[in-house]
Amino acid sequence: MRLVNDAARGLGLALRPISERCVADGGRLVEGQLKRFEFKEIKERRQPVSAALPGRVVCSVNDRLAWGADIDVTDGTYFVPLSGGELLYESVVVTRFIDAAVLADEAKRELEGRERLATYLQDQRIAEDARAKECTALRDAYSKRVRSNPQIGMRVQFGIIIEVKQPLALVQYDSIGVRMKGREQEWILVSSLGPGEDCPR
Repeated sequence: MRLVNDAARGLGLALRPISERCVADGGRLVEGQLKRFEFKEIKERRQPVSAALPGRVVCSVNDRLAWGADIDVTDGTYFVPLSGGELLYESVVVTRFIDAAVLADEAKRELEGRERLATYLQDQRIAEDARAKECTALRDAYSKRVRSNPQIGMRVQFGIIIEVKQPLALVQYDSIGVRMKGREQEWILVSSLGPGEDCPR
């Protein structure tokens, strides 16, 4: 097959018999997902180029998948005419017929896969929501505990309590706290202390 100047147009010409058969069946030819096919320069003096072409066509009759064909473009080459201008492509186009039963089975498996994915994502969202609610409750409980009875060694925002002199607590900052606060330690009002973890225990 010679895909003159335009690989997609050339493929359309090569698939004309398939398109005509679909029309004769009372349907229309629908292109599937695009695939990239590589074409090498005929004298291999230039870099290969690629073209996005449909990897499958399906004959749709009254919105029903009647039959289809997988497409493979092999032994693709291109060259530049001596006169210049656009590239000229040559390749072998191989088609494999697919009957309605296979298409229906593939469509069913694809639908089942989407449904499984949707169920999984919904379960993940439910679990994340439950986890978020649990963590919120844990943070609230920890904040009440550290403010009502601060103890040395309790973790708080960006550090750990190393000394308590009500109404203040001396916090030894971790590396993140040091970068943010610009100091290693700081006296903090106990009433402003909060948990140092997202889900404190």
